[in-house]
Amino acid sequence: MENRRIEQWFCPECNAKTSFIKHKDSKYECSVCNTTYNKFSDLIDKQFERMGRNCEEAMNKNKQLGKGLVAGKVFYLPVADGRAYYEVTKVGPRSTTIKFREDIAVDDYMDMVLGDGGSFPTSRIEHLVCRMDGLQEIFLLK
Repeated sequence: MENRRIEQWFCPECNAKTSFIKHKDSKYECSVCNTTYNKFSDLIDKQFERMGRNCEEAMNKNKQLGKGLVAGKVFYLPVADGRAYYEVTKVGPRSTTIKFREDIAVDDYMDMVLGDGGSFPTSRIEHLVCRMDGLQEIFLLK
């Protein structure tokens, strides 16, 4: 069995979206920082830890930013059996720009309309952000 590549994973160590090389001895190596994981489950465990930290940081930042539509705010939408996370990068009177946060989402789901981000009517994005603010007020963060 020869080495093979696993594409498009975030390395938990260097946080780069990269490919991993699976060696003959079943070890996985990041092609950017050369960190080696003894088995695939170790890599997955580290991925979940990293995504959990990134999500927690984003939610803490949301608390600091307060309610409403502001740049830097992260929101999510339910997709299939997971979530698609987005960050507001620019707010204008008519359009708001968002980016897909693939460093948070466990399963890389994207919303069918928002895709990997872009510019959308401000009123639509404001509705999504305020919806999440309300849900967090009720269920999660006090």
